[in-house]
Amino acid sequence: MSTEEPIKIIFGTMTGNAEELANDLSDKLGEAGITAEVADAAEYDVANLKNEKKVAIVISTWGEGDPPDDAEDFCFDLYDGKAGELPNMEFSICSLGDSSYDDFCGC
Repeated sequence: MSTEEPIKIIFGTMTGNAEELANDLSDKLGEAGITAEVADAAEYDVANLKNEKKVAIVISTWGEGDPPDDAEDFCFDLYDGKAGELPNMEFSICSLGDSSYDDFCGC
């Protein structure tokens, strides 16, 4: 296993697809020797992002690009700046949504 800090994978989902994708990502990273920890956005305090070095966010959207119910607080706390400055955090975002909506993957 890698001695690097683990990658935190945070998911938000309405139907379970984003959670499944987050777990698949964790498995693939593990196969590559990279440690990952999966967290539900519903249970993750954005203030803890300052302690993370590498983050992957996997989030579904619904309707007009709205965050899933279980990730509303997480998303709105991010919008409100409750995570603070994160200048050294490496991150990726994978958003799932329906491209037929005007605000595709808006959140």
